[in-house]
Amino acid sequence: MHDIDRGANSTAARLAALAALRNAQADEARDADRTRERSAPDGCSRRAADTEDGSNDRPRDTAGGPASERPAGVYAAVESAVKRSRIEFLSRLLDYRRRLDCEAFATGGPDSLSESFDEAQFVAHRIAGVGKTLGFADLGDQARQAEAAITAYKLESTSDLRQIAIARICNLMRLIENTCAEHEDCQA
Repeated sequence: MHDIDRGANSTAARLAALAALRNAQADEARDADRTRERSAPDGCSRRAADTEDGSNDRPRDTAGGPASERPAGVYAAVESAVKRSRIEFLSRLLDYRRRLDCEAFATGGPDSLSESFDEAQFVAHRIAGVGKTLGFADLGDQARQAEAAITAYKLESTSDLRQIAIARICNLMRLIENTCAEHEDCQA
């Protein structure tokens, strides 16, 4: 449960929500820079996992002992559980997409959208919670950004924050549609 749900100091909650929104915007800008860097036409791009000095910054296996000492059945069970979780998550995405109506946000007035923002925040929170863990990093990040934008709008209720929240919701909706188009477990 978030501090805002527990009745925390409204100023502190407001500042936390705005900070979360700014962090989400900074993350989005950083991701855009990385994408541009990787797709540079001049051949200067490098693999995403390589650092400036050319070394690879992926964590190395520091476990004591060879992997063959671990029972293969454990890996199979974990892999099977993750696969089931991914399939379940993908099947929920279609329902989540149905709950997000970008058109309603674009045409509705601020007073009539309170319930829609609550629903969108719920959906964003659910996706943000497990999306990245199950291998859908872009979806998890976009959901986190949408959730932060909605929270900021609910606290401040300015037209600028409303437009940012709607844009984030619509971006999340499009990313859900793209993800569903790529995975048969998500399609109706």
